[in-house]
Amino acid sequence: MKRILIFLLLYMAFAAMSCYEDHSAKDFKIVKPIVIEFAGAETAVKIFQFDTLEINPIIYKNGVSDENLTYEWKIQRNE
Repeated sequence: MKRILIFLLLYMAFAAMSCYEDHSAKDFKIVKPIVIEFAGAETAVKIFQFDTLEINPIIYKNGVSDENLTYEWKIQRNE
């Protein structure tokens, strides 16, 4: 009798959990994108060794002041 009662209680607990509606997928905010413009310059640039590369992108995000945005240039070597 105890086994039937335990089984019935476990079944009811699982049945109650299956009725729970998950709202976590509906709780999100749309993030405004960071925009990088090159003002007509090419996005792929080839230079020779010891040349100076100068790129002046325009970087902004709507609703964020320019003082709160930073960026960093990195060079990836082919190995």
